[in-house]
Amino acid sequence: MNITFLKKIPAIVLLSVIIISCEQKVKTKSQSNHKSVKGPVNTQDTASVKSIPHPATIAIEKINAAQFQSATQQEKASKPIEKITDFKTVQSQLTGIVDFKEMDGRLRVSKINFRNGTSSGNKDQLEDCTFVAYFPSEDILLLEGGHTTDVSFDLKTGQKTYDAGNPDLVSQDHS
Repeated sequence: MNITFLKKIPAIVLLSVIIISCEQKVKTKSQSNHKSVKGPVNTQDTASVKSIPHPATIAIEKINAAQFQSATQQEKASKPIEKITDFKTVQSQLTGIVDFKEMDGRLRVSKINFRNGTSSGNKDQLEDCTFVAYFPSEDILLLEGGHTTDVSFDLKTGQKTYDAGNPDLVSQDHS
């Protein structure tokens, strides 16, 4: 009996080892699955994903009708700059400063004598320009050049369009 039992022991041990190893594989698989469910794998470098906070403060205040009226009355109204478009008026105001000539029902400029003592250079370029307006408070003469471009001259300094600009596109406070 001892011999048959001894013959069965290796088979029992082998069977036990197989069962134990199967349980280990099952535990390892279930534990690894459990770990992967815990959270996602971090694939980005955390240093490259930083947000810079931009603080913004908004304050809203409720006011009554009297406060609103007071605030609107205190606001200054913007008035357009005075401009003269009448040929005769401008010719009389700018006598000696701007030499005009009337051609084809349009008032053209042949020469400008600026108040700083200089005068306009290219007469041919000026003759292509027609009078649009004169802004006495700014002392700017606005002309229209080819292709309806604005051409302006500051009569005090001799500055041209890029420096003088078109006062018709500006508003000024007169309080």
